[in-house]
Amino acid sequence: MSAQEVIETLWGYAAVFGVAVVGLSAWVGRIVAERITLKERARIEREVREHMDALSRRRDVYSRLATGMRVFHQATVPATAKDKQEFMAAYDQSCVWASESVIKSVGAFLDVMARSAYDQSPEAMKQKKDAYVACILEMRRDAGFPESDFQFRFVTFDK
Repeated sequence: MSAQEVIETLWGYAAVFGVAVVGLSAWVGRIVAERITLKERARIEREVREHMDALSRRRDVYSRLATGMRVFHQATVPATAKDKQEFMAAYDQSCVWASESVIKSVGAFLDVMARSAYDQSPEAMKQKKDAYVACILEMRRDAGFPESDFQFRFVTFDK
């Protein structure tokens, strides 16, 4: 066998080997890409579940907190000890689950209530109502309605 024939034979083997390497590389690449895709999909699905769980938990807490905040409304029937306990339980849970914006809004509301709890002047009543409405609106925005411009209306009944 001449040197030329040896070189041609080696080039033939190299071509076959090259095709095999390219094919194997493509196959391995697909497997790796599929695994990466599966891992990413699982990660994204886990994050979505966690986000939805947290959102559901916040909605539950916000519902109880908004209802519990009624202890601060001026009413003909004073808040009972049970009403106050329910508010405190909802407040404690909101300290854990509420977003920063909501908990800051609740804190501002509580500050207003502490400053002017017994002040019935029109200015103090407006501050109290505005702080309450700000809390409700912030809870709505954090609970899935970020563009909400809901206008809370205070409802009173004739005696």
